[in-house]
Amino acid sequence: MVNDTEQIEKTPLMRECSQRSLFRAGMGIGLRLNGEMFGVLIAQQCCGPRQWEPFEIELMEQLATQVEIAIQQGQLYRQVQTFAANLECQVEERTAELHAADARTSKPESGERPASPCRLPRPADSYPGDANGV
Repeated sequence: MVNDTEQIEKTPLMRECSQRSLFRAGMGIGLRLNGEMFGVLIAQQCCGPRQWEPFEIELMEQLATQVEIAIQQGQLYRQVQTFAANLECQVEERTAELHAADARTSKPESGERPASPCRLPRPADSYPGDANGV
């Protein structure tokens, strides 16, 4: 937490940042994800120095916690989507295997095709009524 950038010793990076953004006071709260530093939530004041109030610091800490939770939920949601897509592919592959096995073991009478319990989707490039359609 910096109450006045003019009153502190600055690293070259801090000096460059304060010159670019012209902030005079700043507060940063670390964001942690899975126990590791992920980023920093920063509040700055440009018009002059300020004493950060305890409620402002607490509010920033609470906000940082909410940001961490939101990032974790986003990552979990992405994982669930990936797992669901993989599971769907596995189900489609297994269904195709079962259809193939059923076709080998069934012997249709008088040239009829055996009834299929599932309809496989058409290829994306075939439309009803065209030469490639089913």
